[in-house]
Amino acid sequence: MKRFILFSFVCLCAGLVGGCENRIVTNTPSNELADESVTNTPSNELADETATNTSSNDLADESVTNTSSSDLADESEKNKLPAAVYQRITAEEAMTMMEDGDPYILVDVRTKDEYETQRIEGAVLIPVDVIADRSESELPDKNARILIYCRSGNRSATAAKILVGLGYSNVFDFGGIASWTYGTISG
Repeated sequence: MKRFILFSFVCLCAGLVGGCENRIVTNTPSNELADESVTNTPSNELADETATNTSSNDLADESVTNTSSSDLADESEKNKLPAAVYQRITAEEAMTMMEDGDPYILVDVRTKDEYETQRIEGAVLIPVDVIADRSESELPDKNARILIYCRSGNRSATAAKILVGLGYSNVFDFGGIASWTYGTISG
């Protein structure tokens, strides 16, 4: 009976629960559990195949992962998502995107004074120094198409990197308002 219980446990650990009743346990003295000899072979195939397990701890360790560490590393590489990046586009490409009919959010990452002096119509002000704090409330959809600009392109690149780091997946940096030739507003 002890042999059957021990073997049932070994089968459970190895994921062989279905069909364990058709297997034979042989040569397993109770004082030699560390060196147990277990055949995991159906009785009608006993002459052809025999598998021996040296210890239940070794079996449990192998059955939990059922893969080698190199297999795990390979699997990890397969499941890795590509690193999120933002796209650097021109002012012309940004204007085309704004006119194509698909929704977008236009974000000015300059200071409030710069924004009030001159901005692109429809832009929302989220200064680069607070974009990480305010993005969740002001940009709740992380898949929304977000077009970012500043004065010359430095702050917009920084803001784009911050948003991508926060999980935004559709970020476009078109540089600075200095290269925008399509009209601006003030006030």
